Amino acid sequence: MIDSFRIERDTMGDMQIPVSALYGPQTARAVQNFPISGRRFPRSFIRALGIVKSAASFSNFSALNSAYLSFYLKAALPCLADS
Repeated sequence: MIDSFRIERDTMGDMQIPVSALYGPQTARAVQNFPISGRRFPRSFIRALGIVKSAASFSNFSALNSAYLSFYLKAALPCLADS
């Protein structure tokens, strides 16, 4: 099967992108330069992100809609409890 490509241009030049791809030249360059390793983040890292995001939500509470904060915390707290 012959893959067909389209040529897209950006500030860095021309880039061949598969016709079926739903992305542009910048994403194609990122895929080339940063290959996916198949490795996953450890649970401790995910938990740390949850802690930081929860702290940011609390600190920005006055700027957030209380319904949004409630929704966000319901999603974030189980992640923190799993570790």
